[in-house]
Amino acid sequence: MGERTIERKKIDTSEVELTSLLRQARRSRGLTQKQLADRAGISRASISKVENDLTDASYSTLRKIVVDGLGGELELAIKL
Repeated sequence: MGERTIERKKIDTSEVELTSLLRQARRSRGLTQKQLADRAGISRASISKVENDLTDASYSTLRKIVVDGLGGELELAIKL
């Protein structure tokens, strides 16, 4: 039997936390992905891709989701 190599992917926890926070925020407001998408002015598929970490969402997309869709505030911080 040959040796098996397992490829491991390093998970960026900041991305995982962001997607989880977005999903939790949507659910806490009782919104479906479709309802959030309609409010944010983007497609339901885009919401799904962001929530499932299948795409790197731009700042403008995140802003639409958080501000327009969820009625929240989006803050950006750079720590050195």
